[in-house]
Amino acid sequence: MKHTYLLILMMTATILALPACDQTKTGTEKVVDNVNDALDRRPGEKVLDAAEDAGDAAKDAGDTLKDNVNDALDQRPGEKALDAAEDAGDKLEDAGKEIKESVKDAY
Repeated sequence: MKHTYLLILMMTATILALPACDQTKTGTEKVVDNVNDALDRRPGEKVLDAAEDAGDAAKDAGDTLKDNVNDALDQRPGEKALDAAEDAGDKLEDAGKEIKESVKDAY
């Protein structure tokens, strides 16, 4: 009976230890993975794409937040040039609206 428990214990330890073995990929396996990634043939492709999209969205949100904080604190690099560009953009937008209204009034 003790041998059975010892055997079960050894099998369990082996089963738990095997996944921890380092499995390095060869260059060919890496190329195949990259090709499958590019052709959307990876296992669980939709889940992997969703995870990548979520990561990209989080990065974009972080960049936007950083830009907004720097803008609010006027600490962006080249702040004067950026402000001048924003002002010019606003003036062009206003001019476009005035032209549009003038054209509507003309007809």
